[in-house]
Amino acid sequence: MSKIEINNVTLDYVDKNQTFTAIKDVSISIEEGEFVSIIGSSGCGKSSLLSILEGLNFPTEGKVNIDGSEIKGTGLDRAVVFQHYSLFPWMTVRKNVAYGIKQANKSLPRKNLFEIADQFITKVGLGNFKQKYPSQLSGGMQQRVAIARALAMSPSILLMDEPFGAVDAKNRVLLQEMLLELWEKSDEKKTVVFVTHDIDEAILLSDRVIMMTGSPGQVRKELKIDFPRPRNREALMETRDYSNFRKELMSTFFEDIAEKIGGDEVAI
Repeated sequence: MSKIEINNVTLDYVDKNQTFTAIKDVSISIEEGEFVSIIGSSGCGKSSLLSILEGLNFPTEGKVNIDGSEIKGTGLDRAVVFQHYSLFPWMTVRKNVAYGIKQANKSLPRKNLFEIADQFITKVGLGNFKQKYPSQLSGGMQQRVAIARALAMSPSILLMDEPFGAVDAKNRVLLQEMLLELWEKSDEKKTVVFVTHDIDEAILLSDRVIMMTGSPGQVRKELKIDFPRPRNREALMETRDYSNFRKELMSTFFEDIAEKIGGDEVAI
């Protein structure tokens, strides 16, 4: 049994008496401990699919199971990291992370809450900033706090919706490296569903890539990434296998765009 089973899922939205189909007949299986990226152009239903996994939306048709049970709503087995940092501005870094832990384990004593929070704050490289407020941190540092809070809740599934999309290029690389190291070195790997537009990011991080096509969103292609772990960005990008795999992904990505604009070929 897979950790996550998405079975023939369609999601319709109704707006001003008109029905819009965000995703249509999507089926995906994700194994426990697998890191899966969902990529595709804007409007292909990536975030809509993630909202179903979060339990915030429900399929119009089909169903989604986690560990064999259908999703009925949000749950502590899932933590979410959004593109925007979603931190409480009136709380310090330490209290933001401790708040997440408290929601996952309401009986945990205050002392233990902060001990666990401190451990995860240190893991994301912010040990010297735990008494700072979000407004005193850079965007990249705020997202580190959001990731620390999600991991400290000890979910079995981590849902990440363009988590590095709002930071600059340098911080994006640093955050990718941090997430890769935390996930690869974890004793109990989280099952990660990662939404991104960035093909290089998806290749570096993932075990498998799901390519979506839009209007409505459907699975166009699934590609397994067999590059050995642990992965080193510079060494990986210098290999011919990486270049060939990236070219295949890019071709699939631009095929969708070419079809939308009526072109026959898109140069890469």
